[in-house]
Amino acid sequence: MVTQLKRMRISVDGKNYDVTVEVFEDAGAAVRSQSPALATPTVPSIAGPSPVAAAPLATAGSGTVVCPLSGVVAAIHVQMGQAVKSGDLLLTLEAMKMNTAIRAPRAGTVGQIYAQIGAAVEEGAGLMLIA
Repeated sequence: MVTQLKRMRISVDGKNYDVTVEVFEDAGAAVRSQSPALATPTVPSIAGPSPVAAAPLATAGSGTVVCPLSGVVAAIHVQMGQAVKSGDLLLTLEAMKMNTAIRAPRAGTVGQIYAQIGAAVEEGAGLMLIA
């Protein structure tokens, strides 16, 4: 009986999980998970860039622009150091084949950009900092 490890992505209740499974070549064998399916999920990456899992969660008055829904960063419209006004377009998220404009909640300067184009982000993750 030959076994092989394979990486697979499963979806449970609309959330994606990356798992490693051991595949048995024996026709009657089952697939056994090497990592629990309900373990802390990893955010899948689209087109290579790292997900924005390490971005800080915002606190009141912190200046962190928070992701309003889970999706993929389709475009970033500002650069670090750029001055923005309240309501300026910061980035575009794609979720469920629809684009969502993320706008500046206040005027300031873009101090840090945590998001990357093509990266999957979860609701509540910090996308950028406006100082």
